[in-house]
Amino acid sequence: MKRLAAVVALLGLATATACSSTDNKPAGGGSASGGLFTTIDVNRPGIDASAPANPYNPKGNAFPGYTTMKIGWVVNHLTDPNKALPGMAASWEIEPDNSAITLKLQPNAKWSDGKPVTAEDVKLSIALAYTQGSTAFAVTPGAAGAAAEVTVVDDKTIKITQDPANPSPKFARGVLDTTVLPSHVWSSAVPATIWDTIKTARGDGPEAEKAREEITALGQKVIAFAPPKDVAGGPFVLERVNPGEALLVKNKHFFNAANVAPSQVKFLNYTGNEQIWNYLTQGKLDHSGFVAAPTDVMNRIKAAPGSEVIKGYSPWP
Repeated sequence: MKRLAAVVALLGLATATACSSTDNKPAGGGSASGGLFTTIDVNRPGIDASAPANPYNPKGNAFPGYTTMKIGWVVNHLTDPNKALPGMAASWEIEPDNSAITLKLQPNAKWSDGKPVTAEDVKLSIALAYTQGSTAFAVTPGAAGAAAEVTVVDDKTIKITQDPANPSPKFARGVLDTTVLPSHVWSSAVPATIWDTIKTARGDGPEAEKAREEITALGQKVIAFAPPKDVAGGPFVLERVNPGEALLVKNKHFFNAANVAPSQVKFLNYTGNEQIWNYLTQGKLDHSGFVAAPTDVMNRIKAAPGSEVIKGYSPWP
């Protein structure tokens, strides 16, 4: 596998985890298939070994596209704001008037503990998203593109309807961008009455205001929630973490495990761009994600044996 000095574009994490080659060994060692893939989390410098495996915690040891899965992976498409790639949902149908989206989950999706992923998991994940004020799941009065109803159709199908009072063309995008978490682990993070509270919060008057305050308070509880162990839905699961690195191992229950090449992924700790530059010039990374670099540093990175620059669309000017 060639080292990917991806300093000019943000590459999709779901693609990165499945990257493989038959003629080059990964920088981390081992064979190209079943070896070690070494990277960094460009969205979060610094690894906190004491942080929980919680995607809502700012320091949480959860890694999108590796341990955690979105409903769908949204794409920065120039003309279609709802363009996305399959994630925990294998497919979806958006109503012509954008009033609702119906999700069909991956039929063979399982959590890393072997339990099946169900529509109830997605519904609980949406409840968690409400506590964080997610784009599609906001209880703020008049919020654009907010959901009105969440309906479990069957074990693998769930329908989310947009509030017609203030619709948004990006409603489906907001739904698809939701992280899916296992209800049998996360249900204790919110009370059993959470949906009654959400329904009340959508209304007007003192009761609705009180319900919104309760949801805001729940948001802090969700951020602080610490699962006893990482139960992942992605291609990898957290094995161990220390101040220098986080080690993930392949999730044998992942619905597409046969197409995931590495058996392990290592996230290296860093505190700034210069440390990433050093990792790249020393050949310590298989993938870096987006990081700004001056011309002389870029030239050193490109000169490192096995390095390859991947160029693509970037929203940066």
